[in-house]
Amino acid sequence: MKKRILFLIFSVLFLNSCAATAIATGLLMTYELGCNEGEMKTCDSDDSVVKRVAKGLTWPVIEPIKSISDGIEDYQPKRKNRYMAYSNKSHKESVSRVTLRVIDREMATQTVNILGKNIQISVPKNVELKVIDNDIEMIDAQSGYGLPIKFFTVSNPCNNQEEWKNKEYKDKYLKKISKDEYFYLKSYTYDGKELEDKIVKANNMEKICENN
Repeated sequence: MKKRILFLIFSVLFLNSCAATAIATGLLMTYELGCNEGEMKTCDSDDSVVKRVAKGLTWPVIEPIKSISDGIEDYQPKRKNRYMAYSNKSHKESVSRVTLRVIDREMATQTVNILGKNIQISVPKNVELKVIDNDIEMIDAQSGYGLPIKFFTVSNPCNNQEEWKNKEYKDKYLKKISKDEYFYLKSYTYDGKELEDKIVKANNMEKICENN
C-alpha cells in the first residue's frame, strides 16, 4: 500500500513538472513571437514578467540537459588525442599515416604507474602513455594524434568465472603487473595491429591462458 501511494505521489510530481515545462515552452514561444511582431514593448527588458516566468520554469529541465550534453562533448574517445581518433572522419587518414611512422621508430622503455604499481613498458620513441580509468592509451607526441591501440588491465584473466571471458583471454598476449593483475593490448585498425605485434614482442608478452 505504501509503495502504491509513493508511486502516485511521484507520478503527480512528474506530470506537474512536465506540465510546467510545456507551459514555459509556450510562454517562451509567445514571448519570442510577440517580440518579432512588435506586439510586446518589454522585449528588451530583463524584467519582462513573461520572460522571467518562462526562464524560471524551464531552467530545472534545460540546465541539466545542457550539462549532460556538455559532459558528452567533454568525453570524446574520437577526439584527436584519444585512441578512437581513427573512427573520426576528419582524423582517419592522419591517424593511419602517423601510426605507420610510429611503427618504424626505435623502441624505448617508459615507467607508468597503474593500479598503484610502477611498471615498465617498451613502446616506440616519442609516444606518450596516458593512464585513463586504469587503462593506457598511446599518443604520438609529435603530431598529438591518439594511436588506434590500447592497453587494458584485467584481474585473474585465466580464472575468470565467466566462461566467455576465459575463452577471450586464451588468445590474448598478457604481461603481469602484480600478483593477480595483468595487462593486454587491443588494436582497432590494420596499422594498429602491426604496432600491437611490435609492442607485444618488445615486452615479451605471452599467451599465459592458452593452455588453461
